[in-house]
Amino acid sequence: MNAVEIEEAITLLADQPFDPESFPFAFLEAFGNKATTIKRLKSGSSNSSDVEGGVLQRNNIHMVVCGEGEVTNALATLKASPATNKSKAKFILATDGIYLEAKGLEFKAVVVMACDDDILPLQERIETVADETELDEVYETERHLFYVACTRARDRLLVSGVSPASEFFADIEEG
Repeated sequence: MNAVEIEEAITLLADQPFDPESFPFAFLEAFGNKATTIKRLKSGSSNSSDVEGGVLQRNNIHMVVCGEGEVTNALATLKASPATNKSKAKFILATDGIYLEAKGLEFKAVVVMACDDDILPLQERIETVADETELDEVYETERHLFYVACTRARDRLLVSGVSPASEFFADIEEG
């Protein structure tokens, strides 16, 4: 799935009534996980979470639905979980159905490639906008995704592209 399809799926999920039992699996489905993967997580055969009620997809995400008002504590529990580190989860997420907190975990080194002017922001998305407001949203989303990718680096960051480079490089030089 591409970023636009994921955004649409997440929007549909957000528009539905919150169901704490199914949310983790619906969330994973919105990101394009296969039905067999979700079935194995539901059955517990591939869910190696050590947090009560948690769902842990190895090399991807560790998440939990918690009681109202417990989101910050639940996120801290996920971050401190030995299973989060052992399974190399890239993201942690906690929600009580009202609030959601998530954290993309850091990596020793990150490479962000293809930061050319016609790739970032993606020209195909720009060409499909209907008005100035939608154009602003596209730029904001693309800039945010670039920022998030760059800020995952703990020790080393390599950003590459060909000339002309993306205008978003100026954000790195300023910050």
